[in-house]
Amino acid sequence: MNRPDRPRTSRSTFQSTDAARSKNRMGVIVARSAFALGVVSLVVLIVTLGVTAAGTLCAAASCAPSEPGAASSGESIDLGEDESDGPSEREQTGAGADGPAAGPESGELLESVTPSETGVTALAKLDPGLLSAVQQAARDAETDGISLLINSGWRSAGYQARLHDEAIAEYGSEDEASKWVDSVESSAHVTGDAVDVGPYNAAEWLSRKGARYGLCQIYANEIWHFELRPDAADSGCPERLADASSAP
Repeated sequence: MNRPDRPRTSRSTFQSTDAARSKNRMGVIVARSAFALGVVSLVVLIVTLGVTAAGTLCAAASCAPSEPGAASSGESIDLGEDESDGPSEREQTGAGADGPAAGPESGELLESVTPSETGVTALAKLDPGLLSAVQQAARDAETDGISLLINSGWRSAGYQARLHDEAIAEYGSEDEASKWVDSVESSAHVTGDAVDVGPYNAAEWLSRKGARYGLCQIYANEIWHFELRPDAADSGCPERLADASSAP
């Protein structure tokens, strides 16, 4: 028995089929791309509308950029001294009714200065007559090979109070401390009427020759402490007191 012949598919038929499949794939890819593009466009539109709406609302509410820690309305918050995170400038310097207790404005000198450095607060607030006398003495001391410096001049009441408190802590009692550091009420430094000079050879030189300038060593235990006594040029310096606690 003869088998019937199988139908033969021509090459052109296969090619047509492949072309149709490729066309279908391209259609799917194009459709998917169009869908993705549509989604992206929709997202961009939504974001744009959201930003525009937010801007409109912000403009209506008078929004303002705020700094860290500021109120949300754009207004700053007045914390006050008790609510601040750290010590105030007044607390840092010890400033009070008696003036600062430390720093240049208190009259504190961290190093010795020459009498000509009048821009320094400790010298600028001295009695003019006292400062002039010290300046003249310093010029004459220099001819003798002595460099006369000022270790302390005018002091604020706050600074003097601080020194007095430190002396009490050092010497153990107010009576003993007062022999070396006057109270605010009796200190000639607070009124600008006293200077402490150095180094030792300069203090010793001024102790011997200061009367001609009206400069006198006031306390026997403080060879560095001088005050102006204008009559000393004619009658000499008054008798020295034992210490600051002996002052009338």
